[in-house]
Amino acid sequence: MNRRSWLGLGALALGFGGFGAWVASRRYSLGSADSAAIELLHGLTLPDAMGRPVALASLRNQPAVVNFWATWCPPCIEEMPELSDLAVEFGPSGLHIVGIGIDSPSNIRQFSETTPMGYPLLVAGTSGLELVRRLGNS
Repeated sequence: MNRRSWLGLGALALGFGGFGAWVASRRYSLGSADSAAIELLHGLTLPDAMGRPVALASLRNQPAVVNFWATWCPPCIEEMPELSDLAVEFGPSGLHIVGIGIDSPSNIRQFSETTPMGYPLLVAGTSGLELVRRLGNS
């Protein structure tokens, strides 16, 4: 191959690489939560699966995983045992894991009775969808 062919192939490869990087960044970009949304989260008091209030202010300045889920979401249910294992393993070291259900209190209570988790399951109901969006999930 001559020099011109090599330059053409190089330009083509760079073009495809750049396009691939652009597609990957658009497809997998994660939203980020603004500080007002985090303050909103910390200001909430939500009932747990049994109706007892839990103040999320206790998560302030603590390492925490907040998992939004619903009983009608198969991928959510699938990941919960792994989160439960993490809570059991790293909870003693200070990691807090909280599940916030975008579902009815009765569905979450029934789920918690049949599927025990190693972390608290809280109830936000469908009003929690706005918080989900503000925290960067779509």
